[in-house]
Amino acid sequence: MKCTRVTRSSVLLLLLPCVLVAGAPISDQFGKVVDAATGNPVAGVRIVAIDSGSPALSLPPRVVEAVTDSLGRYSVSLEGASWVLYTAPQYQSVRMTYPVDLVACDSCCGRLKDVRLKLD
Repeated sequence: MKCTRVTRSSVLLLLLPCVLVAGAPISDQFGKVVDAATGNPVAGVRIVAIDSGSPALSLPPRVVEAVTDSLGRYSVSLEGASWVLYTAPQYQSVRMTYPVDLVACDSCCGRLKDVRLKLD
């Protein structure tokens, strides 16, 4: 097995695509839903988003849906400003907006902030 030395410049080259798309719409966003009290992932959360589309790309507004997996993970494809609703049995529903509420400064590659649901 050959060991490869990772240099600072090679790490920067790997991150370059993220930097280049920082201001552009991201076609796939992914995140995680967790229990607010325990931090444990919440499976089966229904996510419904209404996005504004992208007039520049001739994309009309649309509804996007997803469900979290057993690790609380989900993936959606949003273009433009969106309202995103997270709902699950026994939890209070949460409505957030994309990108205002969900995008963290380090999410240029599509990673969204964790959504924390509170029990009813």
